[in-house]
Amino acid sequence: METTNGILHPPARCSPPRKAAFLPNPPKNAPLLILAIFALLSGAAFAPSASTPADSALPKAGGEAVSLAAPRADSLIRIRFAAGTTSGAYGGTLASGGSQSYILWAGWNQAMIVRADAPGSQTYLEIYNYWTGIRLCSLSSALSSWQGYLPRTGDYIVRLQNNAGGSDTYSLSVKIPARIQFARGAYSKSVWGKGSAAQTISYVLWARAGQTMTASVSSSTGASYLNIYGFSGGQSLVSSSSSQTSWTGALPQSQDYIVEVVQGGTWVDFTLTVTIV
Repeated sequence: METTNGILHPPARCSPPRKAAFLPNPPKNAPLLILAIFALLSGAAFAPSASTPADSALPKAGGEAVSLAAPRADSLIRIRFAAGTTSGAYGGTLASGGSQSYILWAGWNQAMIVRADAPGSQTYLEIYNYWTGIRLCSLSSALSSWQGYLPRTGDYIVRLQNNAGGSDTYSLSVKIPARIQFARGAYSKSVWGKGSAAQTISYVLWARAGQTMTASVSSSTGASYLNIYGFSGGQSLVSSSSSQTSWTGALPQSQDYIVEVVQGGTWVDFTLTVTIV
């Protein structure tokens, strides 16, 4: 596997070629029944199916089902983060009642943050695992943002639907922060990264209530600022709008904390150091 900015990229997956089954030729002048049996065993009597049956479905949470083989009303766009980044941004226009689906690969228990912004405020999210149909966010919840931990490794569908009376533009942001883990007995870690103008690189680490966090970011090539908040509680500890490059404070809750490096107006190489005591 390849690692960039502390981010683990899964290798391309492929399946080994199947070995062709060997069957001897049927004897000459064999009875019709024997010839039919040879045809069945060799597969000659069956043509491969052109498509998966449209009524195949996977169970969803709550006993619902998602038909994965049925024709889609929208196209499916693969989300791929650029090397060294932790997010992707997309946008477009949806007609009234229209939808757009995206698909991305992610690992078990990774934190994911999804946000959809639209002027009409009636474009909502649906998120589910492609293989199991397990639903993380449904359209009926009328949510434009979602965050949580992923229940298994695999592909996830992020679908947007416009419920407004007219067409609406949208922007979609998907983040999967890279996890910072200290070595056994250590209480501090530094990670190196780089990013382009106005880009945000996100990290996540767990700490207990009452512990003190110190975070600092330094760069020799441009401006980088900190943005830190609680993943579950949502408490903002420092905002990038304050242009701070270091912060120290007591943590209010035992939870994961998001530590983000927000780039200035140029390409930036940076070093982020986080200490928990």
